Amino acid sequence: MVGVKEIPKGYKQTEVGVIPEDWEVRDLSSFCEMVSSKRIFESDYVFSGIPFYRGTEISLLMDGKNIEEPYYISKDRYEGITKQFGAPQKDEILVTAVGTLANVYLIPNDKEFYFKDGNLIWLKRIKGVDVKYFAIQIANHKNDIINNAIGSSQKALTIIVLKNQKIPIPPTKEEQTAIATVLADTDELKAKLEELIKKKRNIKQGTMQELLTGKKRLPGFNGEWEVKKLGEECELITKGTTPTSIGENFQSSGINFIKVESLEENGKIIKSKLAFISSHTNRLLSRSQLKANDILVSIAGALGRVTIIDKNILPANINQALAIARLKNTLTFDTKFVFYFLKSERIGRLIDTISVQGAQPNLSLQNIHDLPINYPRYEEQSAIAQVLSDMDTEIEELEQKLDKYKAIKQGMMQELLTGKTRLA
Repeated sequence: MVGVKEIPKGYKQTEVGVIPEDWEVRDLSSFCEMVSSKRIFESDYVFSGIPFYRGTEISLLMDGKNIEEPYYISKDRYEGITKQFGAPQKDEILVTAVGTLANVYLIPNDKEFYFKDGNLIWLKRIKGVDVKYFAIQIANHKNDIINNAIGSSQKALTIIVLKNQKIPIPPTKEEQTAIATVLADTDELKAKLEELIKKKRNIKQGTMQELLTGKKRLPGFNGEWEVKKLGEECELITKGTTPTSIGENFQSSGINFIKVESLEENGKIIKSKLAFISSHTNRLLSRSQLKANDILVSIAGALGRVTIIDKNILPANINQALAIARLKNTLTFDTKFVFYFLKSERIGRLIDTISVQGAQPNLSLQNIHDLPINYPRYEEQSAIAQVLSDMDTEIEELEQKLDKYKAIKQGMMQELLTGKTRLA
């Protein structure tokens, strides 16, 4: 009978797990020098010059994001430092050491920059390993590195800890390069899909601005738009409550109980963040029992999140941070049109108005009632809502595809970075 911990033929047990017999386990320090930087003071900052990066900026660059408010030091200061101490070069690595720990940035080019001491650890003069494979393996051991960092509530990564981190290494540089290339190709596919999703979202946002304001009309529609307060076409506007007898002691199953943190900004309900109440409690909260096509608006906490209740989430109830707007059964307002209209601008404008009045502003039920809705005839509302809904469906399909890419990448890493699957 095969034992649970039996090691496959051709493999061995090591401190980093089971790996091929011809692989090594080595400390990171055996491949490079690890240093910090020359201290830079706030008085050294200038309005333009050589970019100066902290851990925050390096994390943004690692994720391919733009730095909104860059820091700079002067060219003279940079040249004085680099003449004595050097500066990071292409194919060297920076690892974040405070805040978000163990983010790994492989420097992609020779553009000049400098970095903050203590915030980042500089891995330079990397030898004897494919640098891309090296960077991927460090990132793959992020949890181990964080667990070994010093401190309790505010951990910090030290050079000593990073030096002693162990990683598995294939015997040839060719195999290392092959692994890094496959994973990089997967990252490139993922990045292209992320860019496409971003583009589709921007297109949808522009389309919302045009269609929901009447700046652009769909073919076959004309006529003037009207304005009404949302509450004039609602049979109910109310909010939920959390009984004091419950507090935060919700059940593990039962009637869905939606809290503000259950809503995403895009209007989806996060089922994993739903709470549950008993049928008895739900009856006590009859005023805020939900019906299909109810519009929910967050009025406390994360203000302005909007969703439409689907029948599949029922029965359900809500807490006091959410308001229900239940439209009358008329041909004045199309529910999805109102949903998109609120998401597009109205709630945001209202929040901006009340935000100046306090540090933690809340929306009132009167605010929701008095929201003005600009609207065309019902048929045009439905047509507009369908266009935007189709765009949402396309974006959701792309997001699902992206999730699959991420899962595939994670599976490939587990296979390739431990030698379970060999490429050479």
